[in-house]
Amino acid sequence: MTKFHPFLLGACLLASLVSCEKEKSGGSDRFRVNAFISATMSDFYLWNDQVAAGRPDGSTDPVAFFNSLLYTGDAWSYITADKEAFMEEEITQTGESFGYDLAFAELGDGTLAAVVRYAYPGSPAAAVLERGDLILKRDGQAITRENAEGFFGKGTTRLTLGTLAGTTVTTGETVTLTSKRVDRDPAIFHTVINRGARKIGYLVYTGFVSNFRQSLIDILAGFKGSGITDLVLDLRYNPGGEVEMARLLCSAIVPEHFANTDNVLVTHRWNAARQAEIEEGMRVRPAYYKDYYATTFQEVTCNLALPAERVFVLTTPSSASASELLIVGLEPYMEVIQIGGATHGKYTAMYTFSPEDDPAIANWMILPVVFKYVNKNGRTDFKDGLTPAHELTESLPLLPFGDEAEPFLAKALSLITNDETPESTESAPTTRWISIPAKGAHDGFLLHRPPADGGMPRH
Repeated sequence: MTKFHPFLLGACLLASLVSCEKEKSGGSDRFRVNAFISATMSDFYLWNDQVAAGRPDGSTDPVAFFNSLLYTGDAWSYITADKEAFMEEEITQTGESFGYDLAFAELGDGTLAAVVRYAYPGSPAAAVLERGDLILKRDGQAITRENAEGFFGKGTTRLTLGTLAGTTVTTGETVTLTSKRVDRDPAIFHTVINRGARKIGYLVYTGFVSNFRQSLIDILAGFKGSGITDLVLDLRYNPGGEVEMARLLCSAIVPEHFANTDNVLVTHRWNAARQAEIEEGMRVRPAYYKDYYATTFQEVTCNLALPAERVFVLTTPSSASASELLIVGLEPYMEVIQIGGATHGKYTAMYTFSPEDDPAIANWMILPVVFKYVNKNGRTDFKDGLTPAHELTESLPLLPFGDEAEPFLAKALSLITNDETPESTESAPTTRWISIPAKGAHDGFLLHRPPADGGMPRH
């Protein structure tokens, strides 16, 4: 009897196509990579009906070929020729790095500076840099849009720091950093703040990374043991990550009676062929197909049982994908109070696909968008991001995490305690933030991992 796996069929067809095309093409690596890309995108790409089918050849660069198959509204699907390095840097977050996260700003005198948003504990950066530090030069060179990418490389670099007073920029000391392998645990700061009868848990979370699952559980369990009454979740610098980690965190936050597999966090909507296949599968084999169809809440030992059934979420345009899933996924079940800036605007998820049966090209990997997520009330397609109820914009100086005077946290604390003290009329000068994408850094990853026994190609 033939054992049918819904996505294994696609994988077998893919292997067959690549094999046949290998024979016809003389077996060029480039052709086989492009054949793999073409077959995968045809089967699984969310917008496969919006783009022309690509015909693989041996002359087109695979990156260019992959990009030619993308829908015009797709800013997230990705391809790499170095799967292992990508997995270390972006998915497991264990690769070599300096261990900081930077933003770029134009100071009052026109100087372009790198601003330290945070440094991972135990990293090279954490030894010499703090949140809010200004970097004016790298290796003796003033920062420009063209050379800013160098901050995200590897090796040894010299950083010249500075200070800003009004519009006056003063050059300070120079520090030296040498990159090393760093476990970049995204739960970079947490504390409990006592305000009268309120015990407020505050967590800065910079990525939904399953490699550090236990660390997050331990923090949540600590909050629960402390008897917190409120939670402020700081997702300002969280570009997304893995669906399974969003599920865990949502299940810890949602009212406890909803934290079970009977309640849907988000439903998945695939391309027409895959959606029809999954819906039919839900009719005949729901136990197998359920994780392709939707992501549910789950029972967890660290549910916070927040008495007011509300959560405060701090956001900026860097808050994307899984961060946005958390907000829209929780909205039907509790009050979600968003503070800060509008989010990135990504409501889709990717799988990873790699031609592992062909060793010569097995280090290629693609991450196409395969489904969009929809909350219980039908909310999706928020292309312009999620708008906060209380709008704030970050300005220099950046105060330390947990500082109760830090504007975003201060706003949340005032809402929690119903503090009617008039806010200061003195506001910090507006900071002109400059968008300089970092090579190898990608806003908006939402990686969905189907069941271990599923038929999807390895991901």
